[in-house]
Amino acid sequence: MKKYTLILWLVLFATTPIVFAQSAKTDTSIDKPDKKLINANDSYQYPIQEGRALFYRDGKYGYLDKSGKEVIPPTYESADYFSEGLAAVKSGDNWGFIDTTGKVVIPIKYEDAGGFFNGLSSFVKNGKYGYMDHSEKVIISAKYQVADNFSENRAAVQSGNKWGLIDKSGKELVSPKYDDIGIFSEGMIWVELDSLYGFLDSLGNEKIPLKYNWADSYTEGFAAVEIDWKWTYLNKAGKEITSFKYDDALPFSEGAGRVKLNEKWGFINGAGNEIIPIKYQSVEGFVNGKAKVKDQSDREFYIDKTGREVQ
Repeated sequence: MKKYTLILWLVLFATTPIVFAQSAKTDTSIDKPDKKLINANDSYQYPIQEGRALFYRDGKYGYLDKSGKEVIPPTYESADYFSEGLAAVKSGDNWGFIDTTGKVVIPIKYEDAGGFFNGLSSFVKNGKYGYMDHSEKVIISAKYQVADNFSENRAAVQSGNKWGLIDKSGKELVSPKYDDIGIFSEGMIWVELDSLYGFLDSLGNEKIPLKYNWADSYTEGFAAVEIDWKWTYLNKAGKEITSFKYDDALPFSEGAGRVKLNEKWGFINGAGNEIIPIKYQSVEGFVNGKAKVKDQSDREFYIDKTGREVQ
């Protein structure tokens, strides 16, 4: 499969043999696990998604509810998070889908299966990817080498080792021609060709020229881009909000972008102005007006958007 960006929080251990079905590149509102879910009998427990948390025991996967009660026994060799009320599960060599009660609603007969997003899920038949709806009706025939999850009613597909873009009807908005491609976020998607990155809009038009050495997806109206190991952000019009001067740049959160310069981190706003001094050993994104930081003495604490220390 192509890139997996659905982050797993391992509650009890640092590694796991889990092999998910094709996962979304987007975070779909996964909640961190409640402490009540921790059970000494389970080797691993994962974040809650749509009221269910994956757990792993004795080589098999099942699901807990929010209270920690086992609602789907650990009987599957592999399993994915719930999305749109269904989860892909693997039994033997095949994949299918269950609902939140554990009932098999799409037979376990596919070579692979992804999660449901925008009403469609990828599946694999005879080594090729296509898409089905919740009723198992094939909407887009299995003809691609790889097919990513839909996002904003668009999906990246691979054919002949090149990536293109389709809509939910299967119409090719962009024929496969790129070496790599991201996921749609805020109406834009990054693409890469011959090691240069740019952005397409939702119609497949080249909105921002392919001239960057790296590009990340848009978040809160800004995307981090890099040229010759230096970073800045683009706005939706493709304007660079600062010169290429930072050693790293991470996604915006609550109006603040995290930037690194000379081994120290701080924050800038959408106008490119430094709003919190670049002086920290590490910083996390803002959540509910607070960001966790670590100073040069390894002390960790929270700051508000003025840089003031808060509880």
